[in-house]
Amino acid sequence: DYRTASLPGLSVNGGIYYVGRRALNAQNTSWMAGYTRFDAGARYTTRLASYRTTFALTIQNLTDKRYWAAGDPSINGAWPGR
Repeated sequence: DYRTASLPGLSVNGGIYYVGRRALNAQNTSWMAGYTRFDAGARYTTRLASYRTTFALTIQNLTDKRYWAAGDPSINGAWPGR
């Protein structure tokens, strides 16, 4: 999170999230691939009618990478990341 000095109330942020390869079942015979996701956002805090108000925008998965976010061996399925 970085607060800008030129515009009070504005901050920008970013994140890199890594998830390694993980087992899909208890026997460790099926695996889901790992992935890295890049996120970014901005936030602006001001006063509206004497109420402190924050506007925020977050973008997840900036590179539009396709990945499997979770899986469930009991239904033999997986959920794509967004």
